[in-house]
Amino acid sequence: VIDTSRLVARCSVHTLPQPCSHCATLATTVAKAAALAKDKRDMEAKMAKLKKTIADMDYGLHVHLKANGATVVWGKAKDLLDAQTAELQDEIQQTRRELERMERHVKDDIEPVLGTLQEQNQRGYCKGLGKRMTLRAVASGDPQQGEE
Repeated sequence: VIDTSRLVARCSVHTLPQPCSHCATLATTVAKAAALAKDKRDMEAKMAKLKKTIADMDYGLHVHLKANGATVVWGKAKDLLDAQTAELQDEIQQTRRELERMERHVKDDIEPVLGTLQEQNQRGYCKGLGKRMTLRAVASGDPQQGEE
């Protein structure tokens, strides 16, 4: 009589002994990709708000210049008007720089990593758990738990 019972529980996808390290690492990379996608969505929402803020500031500057452009102002009143205009323009420039910084961050830091992770997840590629990380830590969802 041949014993055909399983000796150990096996992964249904890879037929590796449970817990399957490939499935565990693939789950962590999928979680990383989901977190990066959420960060990207959050950054895009912030960028949309900044674009609206810039448009509002531009309109405010236009109204300020239009309201005060028709009158001839001299002395301290002119200096005050010029200071207000310069302050509005500086605020607009700072907001534009912040928007450009956020766009660069999304384009250079988030999108390439996210694209690579998504491509690797579609192919089922994973590098492994890494040093000092156990399957127990991966299963619990805390990557710091397995490190010492």
